[in-house]
Amino acid sequence: MCAVYAYAFQRISKASWKLRDKVCVAIPAILFAGFMVVGYSFSQINSLGLILKDKVQIAKGVIAFAGYGIGFMILIAWFYTWLTDLKVFYEDEHIQKKGLLGYYKALLVKFPFWTVFLTLIVVYIPYIILSYPAIVQGDIGAYVLQGFNLGDGTSGYLSLIDENVKLNGHHPVLYTQFIHVCLVIGKSFFGSYNVGLFLAAFSQFLAVCAVLARAIQLLSKMKVQSNILVGIILYFAFAPRMQNYMFLLTKDIFAACMLLLFLMSVFSMTQGEVPKKRTMVEIILFGIGVALFRNEGKYIILSSIIVMLFLVKEHKKTLLTSGVVIAVILGLFFHVLMPALHITPASRREALSVPFQQTARYFRECRDEITEEELEAVSAVLDVNSIGEKYDPNISDPVKETFNEDAKSEELTAYFKVWLKMGLKHPKVYIQATINNYYNYFYPGATLAGSYGYSWSENRMEDLNNIEDLKKLGCSFHYPKTLDHARMAYEALRECIFELPVFSLLRNTAVYVWLLVLLVFYCIKRKIYKGLALTTPLILTLGVCILAPCNGEYFRYFYSVSVCLPIVFLQCLYLCKCPSGRLESEPVS
Repeated sequence: MCAVYAYAFQRISKASWKLRDKVCVAIPAILFAGFMVVGYSFSQINSLGLILKDKVQIAKGVIAFAGYGIGFMILIAWFYTWLTDLKVFYEDEHIQKKGLLGYYKALLVKFPFWTVFLTLIVVYIPYIILSYPAIVQGDIGAYVLQGFNLGDGTSGYLSLIDENVKLNGHHPVLYTQFIHVCLVIGKSFFGSYNVGLFLAAFSQFLAVCAVLARAIQLLSKMKVQSNILVGIILYFAFAPRMQNYMFLLTKDIFAACMLLLFLMSVFSMTQGEVPKKRTMVEIILFGIGVALFRNEGKYIILSSIIVMLFLVKEHKKTLLTSGVVIAVILGLFFHVLMPALHITPASRREALSVPFQQTARYFRECRDEITEEELEAVSAVLDVNSIGEKYDPNISDPVKETFNEDAKSEELTAYFKVWLKMGLKHPKVYIQATINNYYNYFYPGATLAGSYGYSWSENRMEDLNNIEDLKKLGCSFHYPKTLDHARMAYEALRECIFELPVFSLLRNTAVYVWLLVLLVFYCIKRKIYKGLALTTPLILTLGVCILAPCNGEYFRYFYSVSVCLPIVFLQCLYLCKCPSGRLESEPVS
């Protein structure tokens, strides 16, 4: 470590640091130091107790914070100087066609789209065979049942507009219908709903491959070094959560693809190479796509466009027009079309994870101090008899499940008044409840992002097979028994490899968060406001994760950031090195 610090000091000493540079190093260093100290305490005892227990622990915390802070300042300053000196782009790259890698790089430069697209398909063939028909997670029941207009858990607790219409907005309606269409095609043409699941997963897989190929084609057009392009391809081919999600049936996959396409369109707009009308159409289409495949997407896209209006002023008209059109179309979809089709919107409880967790922890730790007035106000919204016992520090779902869907607006208002009053009495309880639910997004401790394993997926399929209404339809979802041993062996090997030091970084949500934060401050340091515009949707996605029910080891909510971050990182470096540059002519594809 001393050698690393010495090398960092040597590199930093060559740079000329202004106040802005120092601030952009100090702020993330202080944040990271705080994450390390606080995160460790919560990882051990789910509270700040290790830091605030007594004077000795407070002193230890201060010393640890100072040590981390100094260390991070040195490393971040070195990282920024390294980024500035890094040769990412080439003027005229000469690739020697020697060996398999040399020929592959030549193909990658000449035919970037098809080279990447076919590479991903070939690499993933064994994984597709092992994963047939698909990898499913807990939401599969809602997708399948609602597609057949059958009741599921969400339609059971929602106050449906029409009891005869079970389809609702808890999950994106478009994705639910996509799964249903694939199931119907599988049954109609192949006589098997199991084949229908495969068609859905394989269609999704092809879409992801195409989007990633398009992204790397754009990087090739930016003249990114071929070695870096190969590294990104390896990341998307072998990184454990990239691979695990590639054949996973979840709305987040399409949402991530749409967000990446949206960001590429915004980047192309900043380069001025694409006609404004085409750029506008792309931003509108992909922005709407994000919103239709992720319920929080509409807030991310519209808020991002508002921020971009101030960061990319020369394209204000294009962005403003795009934002207005997106808002109008989404307004018509969610507030006109869905009600006209009697499709019930999602529950209000989905946006209330933070206050509900705070209230539940308050009931667990300060029950004796709760007044009758407070008890009455909370009981109109949550089940006061069980929230203290159901409280799980890492996930809000158990508490949210007690939400009274029939609660009126005035009852919610009364609840929030009491919620504020209780928080002012014991702010420490609220702070700890919030940190406890989300610290793994910022603390790179021992907890790694979990996977959707084959055993879990098989159990979810069995749950579907046991539903009487689906039995009557002839549904039978299962993995081929002949591949059971190979399937489980492969999964165990992959997870073991990516639990090793260094490799495990790819399974750590906090690592992606730290890289994103560093990228934001690097753009501020270099005054690259177009780069900040590109990072805005990713920062807002992180914000949505903080309002979501789960902690950082639940990787699905953060998946879109992990997909977009490598591409956005290189786009920002391009803007740093070529702020007024233009993309080169379109390569052959």
